[in-house]
Amino acid sequence: YNSQAMQVYAKRWTIECFFKAIKTAGFNIEDTHLKDQKRLEKLLAVIAIAFVWVYLIGDYENQQKTIPILAHQRRAFSIFRYGLDHLIKALTFDSQIIKHYLQLLTRT
Repeated sequence: YNSQAMQVYAKRWTIECFFKAIKTAGFNIEDTHLKDQKRLEKLLAVIAIAFVWVYLIGDYENQQKTIPILAHQRRAFSIFRYGLDHLIKALTFDSQIIKHYLQLLTRT
């Protein structure tokens, strides 16, 4: 395989995963039915930040307890889904962990 083609495909796959997350796998952006371009731009900016935060949470939680690998050698669920599930649980039940998750946004 051409390494440049693989790099381009990896970037494309990352974008596809982002779109899946904002559409059907978590944020359901299409449910807003927004048509105004300025409002949609603002919403996408907020969602991009939220996506990064949820991904950081998923990555952190995956380091604490690894996502199971299935027979086909892929994760049982994505880092994004893992983070979203943990964030929802924390928002519902544990304000202390929310403070920790907020620190993930500011790490350098």
